[in-house]
Amino acid sequence: MIVIVGGGLAGLTAARVLFRERAPFLLLEREQALGGRVRTDVTPEGFRLDRGFQMLFTRYPAVRRHLDLQQLGLCPLSPGAVIFGPGGEREELADPFRVPAKVWKTLRSPVLSLADKGRIALEAADLRLRIAEGIWTDRDTTTHAYLHQRGFSEAAIERVFRPIFGGIFLDHSLNTSSNAFRFAFKMLAEGYGAVPALGMGEIARQLAAPLPPASMRLGAAVTALLREGGRVAGVRTGGETHAADAVILAVDSPTAAAFSGAALPTAGNGVTTLYFAGAEPLTDEPRLLLNADPEGTINAAVQISNVAPQYAPAGEHLLSVTMLGNRDEPDDDLEAKARTELSGWFGNDPVSHQRLLSLSRIAFGQFPQPAGFAEHLPPVRGEPGLYHGGEYTRAASINGAIEAGEAAARAALEDLGSTPARRA
Repeated sequence: MIVIVGGGLAGLTAARVLFRERAPFLLLEREQALGGRVRTDVTPEGFRLDRGFQMLFTRYPAVRRHLDLQQLGLCPLSPGAVIFGPGGEREELADPFRVPAKVWKTLRSPVLSLADKGRIALEAADLRLRIAEGIWTDRDTTTHAYLHQRGFSEAAIERVFRPIFGGIFLDHSLNTSSNAFRFAFKMLAEGYGAVPALGMGEIARQLAAPLPPASMRLGAAVTALLREGGRVAGVRTGGETHAADAVILAVDSPTAAAFSGAALPTAGNGVTTLYFAGAEPLTDEPRLLLNADPEGTINAAVQISNVAPQYAPAGEHLLSVTMLGNRDEPDDDLEAKARTELSGWFGNDPVSHQRLLSLSRIAFGQFPQPAGFAEHLPPVRGEPGLYHGGEYTRAASINGAIEAGEAAARAALEDLGSTPARRA
């Protein structure tokens, strides 16, 4: 028996690998629902609220191995973005290769110089020639330093790269690994960012669909690892113990560190999300709305019901607003700041008719990924009998979580010599 601790994307992927190999497993999830952070809460009115704004990159290698994208009913965000400056000035940035009708408007847009637009095209062309996995072994530096090395202007960095990739990595400083940036850039250049029609929680639902219900327990909080004979031999949940040939920790790194004693990241990048609803949308744009004001509180927003209408009930519209960091201001203050900035973009009257549905803080949205982080990732194999299957062994992303769960399951099966179901 292999015990999997955690029912997020990593744990569910590990379970799928074991299920395909006919290896008996028990997945233990402390919450009453699967998916971890990649969940969608449905309000009584019928709004679908993801746990923080997230997108699925359709070119993620692990995603393409484990998910049926067509079955998810993906709704892609339109390529490009709308960028709002400090004075509320509005500029469009479209992808001329995917939206040919806007090629002239894109070339004339002052948000990027012609030289910067050429550099973006060159960067995309260079990365299309690279194997995605190979990018992680390249010489690493910070994203900010890399963009300067590639000749991008400071205006391009501040107005485009900082809000887009600051949002992806939950780190506005752009001190993130340049290899992580290049991997994400390649994914965007070759595919789309999209959301499932019924919310990001559909990803976990699809991963869990073929798994036997008897092999998964919800509301089962693991309290300790059990050790016997110099190895991890099971787990404890409340008053129960579960013996195991192997234990896979498919949890976030602070939780894994607490269980295993391993030196793993315990301080993470946080995110604060506000959802607003209204009878009228603030915009008809199905693109990201980026804040280029260095003094702004909002990093990005999206009228998510324009992308996937099912996110809102009939006659209603849903706006997602993202602020970086686990903000410690009172809810009323954060709502007021968001309304002030949105009013600068859309006017006071339309914003006044929006009502706040939800304000949530996620303290540990991602583990930090500074330059060189990939050289210091923990190994999948921990102490005997223990396998690290959280995204902290790969990269902070949906792709990293799926890869981590897959790798941990395969390592456990390899070390057991054969699947537990087939052993004498």
